[in-house]
Amino acid sequence: MWNWRKIFSKLGTHDQCVQFAEERGLIPVQKICTYHRKTMIFTKESGQVGKFRYRKSIVSRAAGTWFENAHLTLIFQIMYAFSEGLSYHQTRKELAGDVGLVVSDRTVADWFCYCRETIVIYELENQRAQGKTGGAN
Repeated sequence: MWNWRKIFSKLGTHDQCVQFAEERGLIPVQKICTYHRKTMIFTKESGQVGKFRYRKSIVSRAAGTWFENAHLTLIFQIMYAFSEGLSYHQTRKELAGDVGLVVSDRTVADWFCYCRETIVIYELENQRAQGKTGGAN
């Protein structure tokens, strides 16, 4: 079971967030070059999730994922707040740090909306037709 203490201890650093995302398949661990059809080489860069390189091709590992151009630690914390049903105000209050990090209502609203959209898409892609209750199908 997750709580705020576990979120901040397990996902408090950038590297911890990257490892968490890798383990759950949220970001790719390998990529095939679209031109040469060869496995690209992963290179880690500080403060980012890394890049895949093959000859002259360079692709961000976060390209095409939730985490493209994003602050991973903050995103995981906002996603947790969403999953716990916190309001925008409560989320901003919980994320306010000692170093003066201020998360805007708009940022929280955008990520909450994105979480809701992702859930709807998942449900639509995985819904199954069920028979009628109490009658002929």
